[in-house]
Amino acid sequence: MTNANFVLEIKLNGLKNFLEHIDKEANAEIQDLCEKEDAGDFEGKGIGDFGNELFFTSMRKEITARAVYYELNALMESTLHACAHRLWLDSSKHKGPKTILDSSILYNGSIRSLKMVQDLKLVDILELIEKEYGINIDNLEEGDIFKNVREVVNSFKHRDGLIDFRKNQLEDTIHLKYHKVDGKQAYEAIDKTHIFIKALWTATAKEPI
Repeated sequence: MTNANFVLEIKLNGLKNFLEHIDKEANAEIQDLCEKEDAGDFEGKGIGDFGNELFFTSMRKEITARAVYYELNALMESTLHACAHRLWLDSSKHKGPKTILDSSILYNGSIRSLKMVQDLKLVDILELIEKEYGINIDNLEEGDIFKNVREVVNSFKHRDGLIDFRKNQLEDTIHLKYHKVDGKQAYEAIDKTHIFIKALWTATAKEPI
């Protein structure tokens, strides 16, 4: 096992551990709340107290799953950037300066104009990789996980979880739908991300040392 794969497994197992701890704690809290409700401990208290407590605990579990999606998205993006880095350096289409040794930076004495591969749009990153290696990212094993995770993350970031209704037929936009993620989905996304990154490394011969 390479150092890179070892580090990847540590990161992904760390996310699973995060999920497990929050899930265990929340489930125990939900069970405790239900037992108190059955025992009548919420009688005479504010209206909806039991429901509110239950909601907050359930919400914590969902937020945890969302956080895992954010981490997976960042991990896959950084992996794609690494795969595209040399291609970007050699590209005449994407202009520089690309290193601090570039004459324009040395002459001006400032690194504010320095470009980085992370500055590229996703479509440009994918174009560099797919053109160089003759692959389609979507066709890699579990290749749809990146765009799926990215879509969910962006929906929560920009639309409060709203599924982009513009991608549906007009008659389907009457009933707006929202993304919901839970622990089970997050566990599955972790495993699929592992498979996808390994497939990407293989396809590009870019598994780091």
